[in-house]
Amino acid sequence: MAKFSDYARNEYLEIALYLFLVAIGIFLTIYGGFSLKGFSEQIFGEAINVQSYLGTLLTYIPLIILGILLIIFPVVSLLTVRQGQLPVEEQADKRYKWTRILSVSYIFAPENGLLARYFPQARKWLTFWKITIFSLFLFSLIGIIQIANPVLNVFGVPNQAQQLTATSDVIFGSVVPAIAENGALLFLFFTLLGLTTYFLLKFVEDKQTRINLFFLIAFFIVMIGSASWGSFHSVVYGNSSANIFAVIIFGFFGLLLTLITGTLLPFLIWHITNNAAIILRPLISPSNIPLLFVGWVVLLMMTIGIWIFSRRIKRRA
Repeated sequence: MAKFSDYARNEYLEIALYLFLVAIGIFLTIYGGFSLKGFSEQIFGEAINVQSYLGTLLTYIPLIILGILLIIFPVVSLLTVRQGQLPVEEQADKRYKWTRILSVSYIFAPENGLLARYFPQARKWLTFWKITIFSLFLFSLIGIIQIANPVLNVFGVPNQAQQLTATSDVIFGSVVPAIAENGALLFLFFTLLGLTTYFLLKFVEDKQTRINLFFLIAFFIVMIGSASWGSFHSVVYGNSSANIFAVIIFGFFGLLLTLITGTLLPFLIWHITNNAAIILRPLISPSNIPLLFVGWVVLLMMTIGIWIFSRRIKRRA
């Protein structure tokens, strides 16, 4: 079992990570809206077009608020859950009985993910940098494949009537929607997992049975979350039933990745790269697509080389 200092440090890092992600989202919004003059047409115009950058941002305000409120979950977990434990593992103290509903956080808690719980030997691979780098390479490769084969694109990207630069298009068509939509979806996901924890603690005595039931029920919650994800995209974008089904599948595997790895990072990176690939596809000539693959391979080889070199240095030390 981890020492309390280590556990507290991990919880603080989880809180700091999400604050950093929120800060990045705010910075990119300000940069794209003001530095790149994305808001100028709407601020000084007569009406706000819902397909403009400012219109897109205003559409996502309720989701952004829910996303910001995600910070509640790791804070409650830090204050009420014992060191290094999944909330469902321990009988709730009467003082913290209701707080169990807000105590399940998968912002960055790989030790409580499904993979680490049932395959402890995998924990050494579930560090922040390993998860982030692996996700960046995997989903950027999928993005390049999407650019080369547009039929594979998962639709659901806001239609931008206002288009100034590729950078502003990516910010308001990829980064802002990903942070807002993922934040709101994960708020629902964490809350339902918290409710599951509360009722399991109340009615199931055996600890291992509670853990097993938690992950079993979590699988069904993933399906509920992916259905709500599809419903939102249907209301906002009005896509065809085939495209909505693809979006539901996208949400399902995104939430499943979150549950398996214990962190929102893979899903968030996948969402951003998916939307960015759709937005950038018309701007990239087919003749340049092989260069994207070559660049990806070169970066991968460089990363592997740096990793091998660093391991050798550690062994010598």
